[in-house]
Amino acid sequence: MSIIWDTKVNHKAKLIHNFTPKCASSGITQWLYTLDTNWEWYPKLNRFCDPNTIPKGYTVFSTVRDPITWIISGYRMFKEKHNLSISFEEHCKIIANSDSIPKKMKKEYYWQYAKQDIANYHWHCVLLPEHHLIKGQVVFKIEEPTKIIKWMKNYFPHASDENFPNGWNNTKYDPDISFSPIVKKCIKKKTKKYAKKFGYELNFSPAYITKGWGLTFPNNKWT
Repeated sequence: MSIIWDTKVNHKAKLIHNFTPKCASSGITQWLYTLDTNWEWYPKLNRFCDPNTIPKGYTVFSTVRDPITWIISGYRMFKEKHNLSISFEEHCKIIANSDSIPKKMKKEYYWQYAKQDIANYHWHCVLLPEHHLIKGQVVFKIEEPTKIIKWMKNYFPHASDENFPNGWNNTKYDPDISFSPIVKKCIKKKTKKYAKKFGYELNFSPAYITKGWGLTFPNNKWT
């Protein structure tokens, strides 16, 4: 398979998948390749979100995600893959109080590969999913996969839940994650407007602590 971690275009279908970090975009990309192999990297849109780069007649779609599982997912990714050595509470403080990486993080030794990891942290954890969207595009909640599949049938009639990936159904307990009063305050500060815009409730149920790498889809047979 080609590059996973970027925006993709299918010129035959006139369809663009606009990559939104930590919103199952890698899994969606893999699924798209099972439907049709005519996907290629689309650098004109990737990380710039400029609607002027969209060819006439093309449709762009993306996914958004519950803000709490989005935050947990970003934290777990950098903790487990990038040696992030801060607490979940510290993580929430950082993303709640800045739209850029604080100088403190640049100076201290939280990172195995400082420059690359700081940029990735900013991209995956600080910028909310809506930052990556462009005006007029189609947006789905990743928690509602049946809507994605039904819509995709307009382009690929054979699209089905049988092919839809479920690799992010994993749940695991992380003792470092808890919803302290400070964490709740930070999450609300960071995501309140985003949650309202996309119809999410800020639910601090303990069940969310086990979610991170993946999502659960309780109304679908393949969960």
